[in-house]
Amino acid sequence: MKHKIRQRVLDPVTGLKVTKVETVNGELGSGIFDKNGREIFEGDRVNDLRFGCYGEISFKYGALRFPNGHPLSTYGDENLEIIGHVND
Repeated sequence: MKHKIRQRVLDPVTGLKVTKVETVNGELGSGIFDKNGREIFEGDRVNDLRFGCYGEISFKYGALRFPNGHPLSTYGDENLEIIGHVND
């Protein structure tokens, strides 16, 4: 997944603070773990054991979310299981 990273750095010539924006390939970690103790990342396919459905985790509106729009943070760890990744 492509993400833009903004850094505030000192210009080596002028010594003034400048903003540098780079595009990097990476995946956002959620800090939320599935029932097996694995951290859930953007792009993971996750099974919701409560409702028997699964979907790909994406970053929208400032949060990692299921395709139904619900934030990942509203699910309990014991209710989620990673079953793959979008690049698998």
